[in-house]
Amino acid sequence: MDFVTSDRTQRFVIEPVLGGRAFEDFGDGEGLVWYTVIGVDAGRELVLAGHLLPPFGGPATTALRVTLSAQADGTLVKIRDDRFGILGGDSPVEGWRIVFDGGLRHYLESESANS
Repeated sequence: MDFVTSDRTQRFVIEPVLGGRAFEDFGDGEGLVWYTVIGVDAGRELVLAGHLLPPFGGPATTALRVTLSAQADGTLVKIRDDRFGILGGDSPVEGWRIVFDGGLRHYLESESANS
């Protein structure tokens, strides 16, 4: 995994339900929560709120919106990451590309191939 905070990370999880979490799972009940899910429109949109800690470019608050829309050749995923506070470090664009285009796309395509 290229876009995680620890070499102990076993998986990155997004729980797509109100109050769910987006987090790194280190195993044995350990990890790091990135976001809490504050909005769900099933099959269309997830809205998440989180904190950007100083080691990762903060301190700041972040609001992430993941929108899905059907296209003739698949599904278009749009990401909007609004951050406010003391911002440092790199833009989140490449990181989200790794998470969603690399990770999620790879997972969905491998699941589709196994069906």
